[in-house]
Amino acid sequence: MENLRDLKLKLKPYSGLNRDLYLRYVNNIELFGESKDEFFLYKALDNAQELQLYGSEDFQDVINTVAIEGERYLIKTNTYFVPRYLNDLEYFYSNVSDNN
Repeated sequence: MENLRDLKLKLKPYSGLNRDLYLRYVNNIELFGESKDEFFLYKALDNAQELQLYGSEDFQDVINTVAIEGERYLIKTNTYFVPRYLNDLEYFYSNVSDNN
């Protein structure tokens, strides 16, 4: 996966909230890149959601971006899966970016 490093770095600013959760997130993103298995993508997103609970900042938009990029990658590789985030978020994010 070409932007695997980018996906890992998107949450780096929040790695200090809980180091173990952040490392689990990174590990699951790496496993996702190697296996192209959505299980690891969604596990990483679960880690990111839990990481958010340790701080006062809301970085749900960053998590959503990781989710959309990961699911788009699965579509490009012709992997069969049922998207969880693209169905709900792509329309919203495309309209937000068009208004700016």
